[in-house]
Amino acid sequence: MSVRWVLSEVETVSFLEHLFSDERAFSGIAIKTVLKHLEQKELWDGSRWQAYPLSDDYSEANIAAFFNEILDNLPTDLFLCKRRWTGKGANKPLNGFSGAVRKPDLMLCEDSTIKKCKVLEERQFDLRTDVYVIGELKNRYGTDNVRASFIELAGKVVFQLENQDGRYATPGLQILGDHIILTLFDRGGSISTHPLHIHQRPEAFLRVLLGITFGDAVVLGFDTTISPVEEGKKKIQIIRDGKECFILVDQLLFISGSLHGRGTTVWSGVVTQADFPELEEGQKVVIKDSFVDPLRRYTEGRILKILEDNEIKGVPRLLHEQQVQASHPLDSDLQLNQSTHILHSLIKDPLPADCKYHLRILSRLVSTPKGDPIYDFSSLAELLVGLIDCLKAHFDAFEIAGVLHRDISLFNLLLYVLANGDECRIDFLQSNVLDDAERTRLEEKIKAQVTRRGLLADWGYVVPALKCGTDASPGESPCSGLNRSPNLYVRSPGDSETKTKLQNLLEGKDSIVIPMVGESIPNDANTPIDASPLHRTGTWAWMATELSHTVPGTPVVHQPHHDLESFFYILLAICLLYDTPGTTKPPKTLAECFDPLFAISQPSVAKTLAIQAGFGWTALILPYISSYFQPLIPLLDELRRELLLPIRLERGIVQPSSGFTHHMFIDGMVKILSRLPDSSWIPYPKDSSVSTVTRRSSTSSTALLPPIVTTALLSSDSLSRHSPLRMTGTSSGSAGVKRPLDDGDDVSNSRGKKRAQLNTQPADASGSGTHHDPLSKFPKPRNPSSLDASIQKLRLFSSAPR
Repeated sequence: MSVRWVLSEVETVSFLEHLFSDERAFSGIAIKTVLKHLEQKELWDGSRWQAYPLSDDYSEANIAAFFNEILDNLPTDLFLCKRRWTGKGANKPLNGFSGAVRKPDLMLCEDSTIKKCKVLEERQFDLRTDVYVIGELKNRYGTDNVRASFIELAGKVVFQLENQDGRYATPGLQILGDHIILTLFDRGGSISTHPLHIHQRPEAFLRVLLGITFGDAVVLGFDTTISPVEEGKKKIQIIRDGKECFILVDQLLFISGSLHGRGTTVWSGVVTQADFPELEEGQKVVIKDSFVDPLRRYTEGRILKILEDNEIKGVPRLLHEQQVQASHPLDSDLQLNQSTHILHSLIKDPLPADCKYHLRILSRLVSTPKGDPIYDFSSLAELLVGLIDCLKAHFDAFEIAGVLHRDISLFNLLLYVLANGDECRIDFLQSNVLDDAERTRLEEKIKAQVTRRGLLADWGYVVPALKCGTDASPGESPCSGLNRSPNLYVRSPGDSETKTKLQNLLEGKDSIVIPMVGESIPNDANTPIDASPLHRTGTWAWMATELSHTVPGTPVVHQPHHDLESFFYILLAICLLYDTPGTTKPPKTLAECFDPLFAISQPSVAKTLAIQAGFGWTALILPYISSYFQPLIPLLDELRRELLLPIRLERGIVQPSSGFTHHMFIDGMVKILSRLPDSSWIPYPKDSSVSTVTRRSSTSSTALLPPIVTTALLSSDSLSRHSPLRMTGTSSGSAGVKRPLDDGDDVSNSRGKKRAQLNTQPADASGSGTHHDPLSKFPKPRNPSSLDASIQKLRLFSSAPR
């Protein structure tokens, strides 16, 4: 099923007239009037654009020059354009956070940025702060070029969104000879117009060019609840207890590198005690934005509240959860709960049968404490204690609170510093594997030498109760299919709340309502329900063998031992990835031992065989474990023997028979912990010349903790002089519990609340109106010095069925 929706020619004309209407996009100026004016300027002769380059002159620079000539010849008393098109990106790779070279054929940037890059030749364009829209060129129109250019455009849009936190959608252009295609990408999928012949459809072409060039923050896909406050800083808005509050962002922790799906972005920020009286002044929190599936009955915030009510330790503490609002693209005064349905609703016709446009709702979550990824461990003892804490949290959540995590991943296990008054948990030492003297000695060492403890994060795929039927196949949501379409609760502009069938959700002016923390869940048989435990979740690299190799018709219920297998893979991956804490193996070595097992984009039989087969284990895995991790080999041997070897293949079907438990896993780790040499307790000195892995999802996987990406909150003063869309200020918003790396949806992390305030401020006679360029407010974040290739591959392959 495709997540791309290609409109017919009739649908395209209607869609463009809605999205870029004369009234909204051009301040009431009829597009016919604009075309007539350009005809008087001798750019349009009634049948052809005179300045459009012929095939011999077809190039990125000449197409950009043609676009800019149209902008330069618009009525100066009506339009003031401060954005320009450039083809300079086609010749030199852009700066930004990506493991691959990206050279867009066309870019829409601020005019001042283009001039700066021209004057300062060493100054490169930066994907994080300079680029609003990307265009791809082919010198002729044709089916193959339409497909090829779309793939190229989508690949570059992935990196654009990954480099611009607080942006969750973007338009993109394909220019193919004399044809142009506009595609709008968001977390639900993409909508492409019918190819428009620019000479035969001049008005439609102008709507596309001017609508995008003069587009406001909403049209360009920016979250208007995230706003700059000072050099290099931004703030995020939340509405708490009916009051507008702000969180000052100090670091980007994670940003999804997937195009469609949850689109998770995670920041850390600082709060005031006035907004969060339960916290200390200046205390750090985690803000997580995600486009969630409204068919899930329990939001992540509700799950965290269940864990808190059951006094589960080692999990994030919920501070706030909300749906994020945005302006409707056709009515800037109308505030809606942000969803992918808003864009979809601009087209009244039903979705084609072969198109699967995802319905996603933007959720914002605020939690504490802030943690570091577990692979940032400083000593072997800290790694083991952190893993034990996460295992205990997983066990308690299931046994006490009745919830199963179902998404154990390298990027969901964190380490955090205990705050004053926090209990140093040592109950796992009450084990038969230790005598009293060993227990006392180990307790003292943990309290004295382990400064960070484990935190099991990202509870977005939890099943609160293991109840399921047998009518769903693995990988299939129990709510899929129109015959089982549940009710969604919607709120009309008049604040009346009703419920409607999913297939009846056509009006784009209704807000989709998800019950958040503190709100009751309607007790209705047709109400959205949780994904069944039969619905496979997780990331391929860490997913249990039985789940990853299950085929339709053989449903498997996700059980605790599946998550224990994921914990084992994480421990093994760390031992293969690193030589010592913070220092990864050379790329050539990783390509032999790590990449075949964990840098995978689909179920891997080779991985299963390499780990389970005696020869693979002794010849292909154990020799690559460095001397620093040698004390863990007995533990790895035991876990493999008890967790994996009982799994067997019968007639192509995985048959598990594991009776391995949390207590057995923890006891094995405690036994190794008690035998560690003193050197394994001492924080390992990190080589400053080697970059540590940072937590950032991408289409690839290298370093995992990049600098803040302080990108665009678009303020649209490059509009008509009398346009009501000139943005002079903004609110802010975005929040989260950490979900490093994988976003885990189709092509694969959310958006903000409350739109920017828009103002009309006519420019003076010289044409210099008030202009706020949020991209220029932020200093360019530095590039990571070097990025580890294997972690980049993990980000690339982090998507999995959900």
